[in-house]
Amino acid sequence: MRIREATLTPYALPLRRPLATAAGLINRREGLVLRLVTEDGVEGLGECAPLPGFSALDLPGHRQALEALLAKLRGAALHPEDAQALGLPPAAAFAVEQALWDNEGRRRGLSVARLLRPDAAALVPCSRLVRTAEEAVAAQADGVVMVKLKVAVESVARDLARVAALRAAAPGLRLRLDANRGWTFEEAQAALTGLASLGVESVEEPLVGSDLAGLRALRALGVPLLADESARDEDDVARLIDAEAVDGVVLKPMFIGGLKRALRLAERAAAAGLAVVVTTALDAAIGRAGALHVAAACPEAALWPCGLDTGGLLERDLFVSERVIGGALSPRGPGLGLVEPPLAPASARLFGSPTP
Repeated sequence: MRIREATLTPYALPLRRPLATAAGLINRREGLVLRLVTEDGVEGLGECAPLPGFSALDLPGHRQALEALLAKLRGAALHPEDAQALGLPPAAAFAVEQALWDNEGRRRGLSVARLLRPDAAALVPCSRLVRTAEEAVAAQADGVVMVKLKVAVESVARDLARVAALRAAAPGLRLRLDANRGWTFEEAQAALTGLASLGVESVEEPLVGSDLAGLRALRALGVPLLADESARDEDDVARLIDAEAVDGVVLKPMFIGGLKRALRLAERAAAAGLAVVVTTALDAAIGRAGALHVAAACPEAALWPCGLDTGGLLERDLFVSERVIGGALSPRGPGLGLVEPPLAPASARLFGSPTP
């Protein structure tokens, strides 16, 4: 099916509260919505949302790449996997592939998850990002079984105190930490030694840089380690497996550059005995939906609760968010299964003017 229309629309969505990470403070999410309409009038949507401090190329760079592509898309007949051959930066490639999968699913009456894997899971267990013990207790009341806490923003001693307070307030919750490469080896060693007795299930990216030997040494301290920033492509995952450096991988399709590419990484990691976690990059509703459908298509035996319950961090959104029920999300269709805000016209969901 050929593409009849291709437009690009910017958005800006503030967070309810700033989120502190080792890479800096996040106050808002900005991105682009790609809309592709085929000859039969079926729409497909994709989201391009690189994140400052985590993406190699900024939003203007991604926008320039997509704007240069728009005219070439009109009249083109593309399969979703053709997006990988367009030479786009990761978040832009994700947006194009996502819009094509969304269009394909809407035309065929199937969810993107079922297009990626016919026997995709109907439910995906989810974790929730929290900042305080009070938020962890609220998550537990919502049926969430695992929460994630950002660390390495303050001192190791302060991080240990925060984890101890959360553990005391919600002793039954599974707890994952994310250091975003914020610790030196000595700091990570001290932190993991202190965390071993606090029932922490895993720590993401404890070390500055990609120190595979350091990660392998830290694994001996007994707290499982996960790679996130260190697992962006097949070569990354192969190096992690060969070095026996981590216990699992955290995959962000927005940063990896595509839904099928992220799924291939999940399958490679699972075959090597690693845990798999699929998360958003604090995306708006379109990007989150894409990540959810990828998670549903991943090998279920390797899948840990995924970081997909991030819509509540945004003050407003492009579409109605999926609700976490019983600690899980269900990928709906057709396509991405996006739901318009009630009583809101289509134009109200976006901010800014489209690029024709």
